Amino acid sequence: MEDPDIIDAELPFAYHQFIEWYRNLESSHLEPARLAFERILLDEIERIEIEFGRGRFRRPLGRIKDPLRLWAKMTRPKYSQRITGLDTIPQVIDDLVGIRIVCTNKSDLEALRATLDQFDRSETSKSYGIAIENSSERDYLANPKESGYRAYHANIITPVAHRTGTVLVRGELQVRTLLQDGWGELTHEDTYKPGQDLPGIVEVLALRMGQLLATVDDIAQDIQAELGRVSQAAVLDDESEDTPTADIPDDSEEISSELVLGRAAEIVHDQARPVALAVIANLLRGTFGGHALQGWLGFGTFKEFLGEAVPGIQIIPIGPSWAIPPGARPDDTWPEFLREALETPAAPVADEADG
Repeated sequence: MEDPDIIDAELPFAYHQFIEWYRNLESSHLEPARLAFERILLDEIERIEIEFGRGRFRRPLGRIKDPLRLWAKMTRPKYSQRITGLDTIPQVIDDLVGIRIVCTNKSDLEALRATLDQFDRSETSKSYGIAIENSSERDYLANPKESGYRAYHANIITPVAHRTGTVLVRGELQVRTLLQDGWGELTHEDTYKPGQDLPGIVEVLALRMGQLLATVDDIAQDIQAELGRVSQAAVLDDESEDTPTADIPDDSEEISSELVLGRAAEIVHDQARPVALAVIANLLRGTFGGHALQGWLGFGTFKEFLGEAVPGIQIIPIGPSWAIPPGARPDDTWPEFLREALETPAAPVADEADG
């Protein structure tokens, strides 16, 4: 016997009426919203990358729901019973616009979630770039779907200017790790719909793969945490290097100090914005290896090394310590504490004669 929730239901309009309406909606509402979602979320990612380094997040990728897939979804009683006309479709279907962000591992995902927590909520403010729809967040990390799917979901809203005034357009945000996104691609999770008759072995194998990749995600997070600890220790003035001098290979002196200094300058100038010292150290160690950077080429400390590599660089000793490239100008994408630190005049150095 068929599940009554799967049987196609009648809609109060024909397909040709729907497709004409949807094409207009796509150009006037959905496409502007997709562009706004991508732009604003990319700004937020760039803020996070100041601390975590570039490459931890993939660029937000948006899509507008295919009309045939939308039609098939709407004919299910779960939705059709609430759709009383074309204009009610955006109120019932929350993923006409979809945005996906893929990040490297779980700590990156949690950092993005912490940023999203600072967004306005849809019922508490009418002035925002993006707001989170109240009660829309779904944590499939803590509570995976039965299929094995893991991700963070939330409905997001942005205002779009229209000839009749400003309208609010809703979209669905998905945030996944690389491995979680790989699971979705490998299992084609996005194409499996309720009522589809799948072999039982497919469901079992998909679930097992999801569980295995979740374990690998945990291992990847442990690796990232340890690499972060090593990079942070390498930039602290009061801690010795993690590699004993006796273990430095004989060929480590073959690396030119000019090359290392030049690469450090490239990293700093390429940022054009604040960057955590540990991020710079990690990039250098990835290029030259930890042994070759023992003692930071005789400069003793990482800060002195950076001062030689990038004359005019500013070091802000807050938290993990930050490097400010010469000529960089603060803007609202910088962390507030860094802007405040740069606005606060440095305390004058007391003259020895004054006691």
